[in-house]
Amino acid sequence: MQRLEAARSANDYQGTELKQNPGIRNDRFAAFALPSRIGSKLHWPDGRVTSIDQNPGLNPQSP
Repeated sequence: MQRLEAARSANDYQGTELKQNPGIRNDRFAAFALPSRIGSKLHWPDGRVTSIDQNPGLNPQSP
């Protein structure tokens, strides 16, 4: 299956409101370093994907 890439233009959404605002303290952005959980996988902001079992501190069922 061939992957198709969409053409990008200068009018594409840039997400500027998601950038860190100098008037907001750094600790308010701590959640952006945390992973998103999808099923039993953790999807980290840097692109890594790990199993929930590899991160016992983030697993509420771990002892």
